[in-house]
Amino acid sequence: MNRRAEASSSLTREGEKTRWEEEKKRAKDRLGVGEESEQPPAAGRRDVLSRRRRRSSPPLLSPPTPVSSNLRPDLLARSAGKKADLRLRSNRSRRQSTMVFLKVEMSWNVLISPNELSPKGLLLRKAVIVSLLEDIANRKASKDHGYYIAVSELKAISEGKVRELTGDVLFPVTFTCITQKPTKGEILVGSVDKILKHGVFLKSGPIESIFLSEKTMSDYKYIGGENPMFMSDHSKLEKDTAVRFKIMGFRWMEADCQFQLLATLAGDYLGPL
Repeated sequence: MNRRAEASSSLTREGEKTRWEEEKKRAKDRLGVGEESEQPPAAGRRDVLSRRRRRSSPPLLSPPTPVSSNLRPDLLARSAGKKADLRLRSNRSRRQSTMVFLKVEMSWNVLISPNELSPKGLLLRKAVIVSLLEDIANRKASKDHGYYIAVSELKAISEGKVRELTGDVLFPVTFTCITQKPTKGEILVGSVDKILKHGVFLKSGPIESIFLSEKTMSDYKYIGGENPMFMSDHSKLEKDTAVRFKIMGFRWMEADCQFQLLATLAGDYLGPL
């Protein structure tokens, strides 16, 4: 019995060894592994797979692109100049100023005709709001508050008073309004509207009368023709050119219901954009 058991166990070991050698040979033929690998089949497969991954995976860092030394010096200088100009423009855009808006509370008298009166409160409120917006648009600006930009909130509508001759009803209202009032020394951005020999007229938002005198533009020279302009060594002012300027002074024109501004380009980061 012992001899039979030993014989069967030896046959089993020889069979396993033979199968392992055949499997290893097939793996070598299929994967192309050299004869130096003597690891068991599972370890050999893992090693081959890891080699495949290393071969197929791209490098973590791509090699730097070689720079040709045959580039012309003038092209390199021109490229460096363009980069410096872009950096200067980006720095200027960061310093670009914005308009200063104010939020003020105001009282107004709104006149409603008898045709617009309604016993329903919502329709009457709508008529008051529409009439208020029309009055604000027609008035445009005032000396105390500046330019009216938008009505932000209607706070209260007081009791109306009937006018005897016309039958219209006068409603006192209280509301908040967004306004813009120019101040001396403020920096704004506008566009060229008209070019004359003695100066340039600009527009900026609701402000339509801004004068930039040639005396404040010592670096610019007037060039006439069909498309007149002011030109310097580095920039030019022509129609629709965006300009950053500073307010030197202003005055209120009651007849035109607007402000007249006097501008200058004297200062850092001022001029055409």
